[in-house]
Amino acid sequence: MSELTEFRKSKDELFAADGHSPLTPQQQESFRNLEYYPENPQLRFEVTLEEFPDQEKEPTEIITSTGDPTTQIRWGKFNFNVEGQDVSLTVFRGMDVEEFSCPSRMPPAAVRPMAQGGIWIWSNCTMGAT
Repeated sequence: MSELTEFRKSKDELFAADGHSPLTPQQQESFRNLEYYPENPQLRFEVTLEEFPDQEKEPTEIITSTGDPTTQIRWGKFNFNVEGQDVSLTVFRGMDVEEFSCPSRMPPAAVRPMAQGGIWIWSNCTMGAT
């Protein structure tokens, strides 16, 4: 099972049974799984982190995919191109650990025709030494 498949399975489990699910208890009773687009290798990118100046690194509360709030620091951003559209993802760093994440919403034009309303991405970012 791929890492993406594992992630999707855990998200389905959260929606189906967790108290922090965005679904009502009635909706959870009949929920089976979310509908996902097939994994697309063309949407995998190697990017370089553009770190923000210290004065722009501000604490921000984020709700994780498990429904728990966490405070993270806006650390930098990735810029890249998807099907001819320039996009960027803000990178957040944990307050007490060197853990990075990229919760963000891509604009609909960047993912057309895959999803008209835009898509949420939460990826663990691997930071290489430079």
